[in-house]
Amino acid sequence: MYAVFVDESGDPGLRTVNTEYPVFAVGAVICLEREYATRIDRQVKQFKHSVLGSPDVRLDSRDIAKQQGPFRDLIARDRRRAFSQQLTELLASLPLTLVSACLNKEMHMREYGRFRRSAYSFTLPFVMERLVYLLTDRHDGAAVIVQTHGKREDRIFAQVWEEQLEGGSYYHAASEFRSRLPRLDFRPASDNFSGLQLADLAAAACARFVLDPSRPNDVFSALSAKLYQGKFTEPDRFGLKVIP
Repeated sequence: MYAVFVDESGDPGLRTVNTEYPVFAVGAVICLEREYATRIDRQVKQFKHSVLGSPDVRLDSRDIAKQQGPFRDLIARDRRRAFSQQLTELLASLPLTLVSACLNKEMHMREYGRFRRSAYSFTLPFVMERLVYLLTDRHDGAAVIVQTHGKREDRIFAQVWEEQLEGGSYYHAASEFRSRLPRLDFRPASDNFSGLQLADLAAAACARFVLDPSRPNDVFSALSAKLYQGKFTEPDRFGLKVIP
């Protein structure tokens, strides 16, 4: 059985656009449950204890980027560089697969106008479809754990998820979605799941890559090799969808 951890980066609303961060990304980190329990969770906690002084610190992409909270010491350039190197080494060593969908809201609004639907409607179906590809290839299913982001956001996420389970897609029947993705569970940040923190880092790194591929992005560099490829050989990343 697999475990899938899902988090997001950015605002899922499509009525307005934050020009400083005009992107919304959903990131899904996939791993075997036994590897999560015996290796991944342990390594993440060891990293936090060694580098940050406590396994209870949450790896939060926003706090890291703004050098605030438990990451305020990263305002010093040498400490920031050392932390970035240690973090990327950790991420590169973990047995993970990554799927992500990123919506460039500014380009989408310019091309299609405003939408009443949320960004989940555009990003989540792609992520679910790729999860079904992966799990079908591996003849298994997955328990999916999602970071909570508020009652309204969780409700819309669950609604889009259920629509996909009931309606299927062009490539997969609804029965495939239901059999491969039988469990969906929302968990708060206070639960301090290592997998959800990895999903947060992944979603933010993919979002920053979409905003500016030329900008240094150590987390994305560490995780890009883990993007799901399936049996496909296209030069673009099969596990990363950029919308539109």
